[in-house]
Amino acid sequence: MTPQAPAQPLTTEPFSEDKSQGGLIAFLWIDRTPRAWNVSITALLQNPKIKHIHVGFAPNQSASAIVKRDPRVTLHEKLSLLDLSKLVFDAADDAILFCTWPGKAAPETFDLALEGMAGDPRVGTVSFLSNAAGGFSFPHRNTGTPFHIEGHDELTLTRTLRKKRQDGEGMTPVQAPDGAMVLVSRAMWDVCGQLDDYGTNNLALALADLSMRASKRGFANYLDCASYLAMPWDEVGPFGSILLNPDARHALHQRFPYFPMNYDVECSRPNSVLGEALDSARARAMGLRVLIDGSAIGPKEMGTQVLTLKLSLELAERDDIQLVVVAVPDPSNVPPYAQELVRHRKVQLIASDNLYFANAPHVDIIHRPYQPSSPIPWDRWRSISKRSIITVQDLIAYRNPAYFDDCNMWLGYRDNFVSQLSQADSIFTISHDVVNVMREERLPVDPARIYVVENGTDAKSKDQPSRIPDMILERGWANSPYLFVLGANYAHKNRDLAIRIWAKLRAKGYPHRLVMAGASVPQGSLRIEESLLSSPELDQHILVLPDIPSKERNWLMMNASLMLYPTSAEGFGLVPFEAACLDVPTLFVSFGPLRELTDDPGLPRQYGLDGLVKRAQDILDDPTVARSAVSGALKNLSQLTWSETARKSVDSYFAALAQPARVSSI
Repeated sequence: MTPQAPAQPLTTEPFSEDKSQGGLIAFLWIDRTPRAWNVSITALLQNPKIKHIHVGFAPNQSASAIVKRDPRVTLHEKLSLLDLSKLVFDAADDAILFCTWPGKAAPETFDLALEGMAGDPRVGTVSFLSNAAGGFSFPHRNTGTPFHIEGHDELTLTRTLRKKRQDGEGMTPVQAPDGAMVLVSRAMWDVCGQLDDYGTNNLALALADLSMRASKRGFANYLDCASYLAMPWDEVGPFGSILLNPDARHALHQRFPYFPMNYDVECSRPNSVLGEALDSARARAMGLRVLIDGSAIGPKEMGTQVLTLKLSLELAERDDIQLVVVAVPDPSNVPPYAQELVRHRKVQLIASDNLYFANAPHVDIIHRPYQPSSPIPWDRWRSISKRSIITVQDLIAYRNPAYFDDCNMWLGYRDNFVSQLSQADSIFTISHDVVNVMREERLPVDPARIYVVENGTDAKSKDQPSRIPDMILERGWANSPYLFVLGANYAHKNRDLAIRIWAKLRAKGYPHRLVMAGASVPQGSLRIEESLLSSPELDQHILVLPDIPSKERNWLMMNASLMLYPTSAEGFGLVPFEAACLDVPTLFVSFGPLRELTDDPGLPRQYGLDGLVKRAQDILDDPTVARSAVSGALKNLSQLTWSETARKSVDSYFAALAQPARVSSI
């Protein structure tokens, strides 16, 4: 067999580069298994950023195993590591790619790193994630593996890591470079002097030494957490990190007494900058693990239950969600309306256990999708999650002591509310109106940690299961026209105003009856105000129902001539939208959050009784106005779906992971 000729003549003389061409020089230093480097050379030649590849060899290595023939590859068998590195630095423009182990990079791998170096001359080195890169190993640091995340290689994983990336996220400061490839600033060489390999011919050790010398002069080392290198183990096994080698650690410690403690702390603490950056990258690559506090999922299905259920299910449908854990009061006894949670393959049910979530797995996010009414066990939440999020739906109870037995209970509620919000990593609100109220109340929440995530409005549809309430049948109202008021008798619901609107309509000759359904609350109700409007003439045409099953609510909404919803104090207000999905118009006002979410010029702009009655008359008298009222409520439906709620939630989850935790244990 004829020996295979080397790809390029072996050089022993200094070389020069044509700097006018631009591009990146790659320097490969081979100190073991040269044959394994052919894959790396092939991949680098396919990278548009690479101008030329220079390959050097340790004294005990031979260039004969390098088979790639290309004018952009120069082999240097006779030059030492230090001599060759000096020539490469002298020939480079701004940065050099040093390759210490065989590895494969995607075409766009170096883009962010080069942008970072161009934007800040203090960037000395940039390393990259890899399946085996010491503290930069991915998906689990300090744990090298021959395998990548299932279904991925260096190309697909790099592109996946760049999805959901926040502005500026990706470049993470680290103590020293590591991994198969390191981008090094030429300016750092100019300031700090040439490499020193401690007589070992080990390029990784020389780069670590240079980076620590440079750090003292104001240069910084970074890890690009949005780029991934594939390090093959074929034939060679793992290349161990030089920063974990006992002899190298001792040698570096002699010159830099703070090493290796600075490196070890960074690579071991879960809340170090590196640890948090890898958490965020892992979530982007593998999908978020989210725990939803569903402790409100009980026998009654009201607004809070609907939003918890719909959010959980829509999250579970997303590709960027790995797992949705829903904490419910009793996983073995889930109410009928929430049975979809039991059946979904990506949903895991656990016991809420007074918010301790005893059987919860570790997750990226804990999200309570409604405001806190009692203290949260924060130490427990932080022990099982990376970030904790609370949704503020409204500040009705926060502002109004009427909803409590006495003022002390109200003050206690307020103190707890402020305490829990101040410890959450992020706050979701369901409208910008809620954000404004929070600002007015000067709640201790950083505006940068507030995200507006509107509720979906498409939970109802015409094919909803329904059942006529027994009381409707008993009264013989099955074919009678009626107005429908839905919601508990909290004062802010203004049910007494709805009665007055209906009474005015009756006085004008409208035959409609009035049905009101919703729970009766002990504090903050309008029972007295409602009773004062009672009269024998009106009472025979009013039906007041308790909090009835969802099927009966569906029937009442589907068959109503008009929904009455005269409130502006809700954080959002689902009724007008859900009714419109059933082709039923609603009388509501155009201020507060409903003004924010709709744009209907026919809506009343104030609470004047005459104006509200006039609007009701127009809807009842003119089918065109009724259809316009329905279409006006549905105008923004495409942006107010539960699917969109889940999308905004996920984007905000990733944004929360990109920010530091609210309370650090460092």
